[in-house]
Amino acid sequence: SIGIGPTGLHEWAWVRFGLDFGDLLDEARSRPFWDMMSRLSEAAKEEGDFYAAELGRPAPLTVTTVKPAGTTSRLFGLTEGAHLPARRQYLRWVMFQGTKDENGAWMPGTDQLLRDYEARGYPIRNLRSFPGMSIVGFPTLPLIQSLGLGERLTTAPEASPAQHYRWLHLLERHWIGAERGNQVSYTLKVFTDLHGLESFREIVLEHQPRVRCCAVLPSRPDHLLGYEYLPEEEVSEDRFAAILAGISDPALHEMIDLAHLQCASGVCPI
Repeated sequence: SIGIGPTGLHEWAWVRFGLDFGDLLDEARSRPFWDMMSRLSEAAKEEGDFYAAELGRPAPLTVTTVKPAGTTSRLFGLTEGAHLPARRQYLRWVMFQGTKDENGAWMPGTDQLLRDYEARGYPIRNLRSFPGMSIVGFPTLPLIQSLGLGERLTTAPEASPAQHYRWLHLLERHWIGAERGNQVSYTLKVFTDLHGLESFREIVLEHQPRVRCCAVLPSRPDHLLGYEYLPEEEVSEDRFAAILAGISDPALHEMIDLAHLQCASGVCPI
């Protein structure tokens, strides 16, 4: 089997074709994008056949796929695989372990690197549910926020289940293909504050049979989960800017500055 899968699809759609998520769901409006996906899919399958023939092996059956691509995508700040961006701007919380005193009790906040981050102004919290552990919040701005979509940006929680399934259906048709493709790895979070059990059943019964595969995960927005620690915490634009302004770290400000947030409004400064 050979699996070739794209990532950063939403950035590519915007930068190359000027299409946002709503545009992509309109197959007529986004025809150039979907035509290119079909062309690339056919090219991948032709190359798979050629490579298999060179090796004297059977032609691969899968070829096209979309994997989660979490690690690869995050290295470049891209949307992951086929997924929409989960958040606009957020704090990425990283755990640091303290040391034990002479009585064996944990002392949080004793790691030297943690002290360095605290001195630079990074937000830090000591955890109650994890004795001796502290977390540092690193402001993170996904690449798509710096591309000038402004109000046209759609995050995963903002898209309806029907829109998610429509996106999957189009990807399966144009990238996966009817006969030789694999599948789109995709997790649709159905927020239980918006959809009850009956609504959830209706969503699955109506849409799931129309696609090859879709993981459906009942979930709740971050602020309703009630956990003391989450790896990522979405924050408002104002709070994000305030946290960033309070951090003295040239390396961070080279990657993220207030100009990126101004771009997020749709008007980028020169």
